[in-house]
Amino acid sequence: MYPGVDFSKWKVVTKKQPTEEMKKSLAFAWIATKHVKSNAIVLVQGTATVGVGTGQPNRVDSVWLAAKRAGERAKNSILVRMQHAFILYRMISN
Repeated sequence: MYPGVDFSKWKVVTKKQPTEEMKKSLAFAWIATKHVKSNAIVLVQGTATVGVGTGQPNRVDSVWLAAKRAGERAKNSILVRMQHAFILYRMISN
């Protein structure tokens, strides 16, 4: 699907398993996030970025910036943060 993305090596540590659509979105976000500078926050829907926050002194400001830029598109998007090769994500419901 995406070069360098191998779903079989992903470790899901939550009770809820990601759907195939979520996996595609996460793979896209992972690739997009690795090209963003420090404290990278990327909001995606499907395979489109809807908000990006970067280069802020702290992650909270980066999230705020990404959500502000996304506006209404932030609802039901996937938030991905990259730091030291770890990827964290959560679904934004409100």
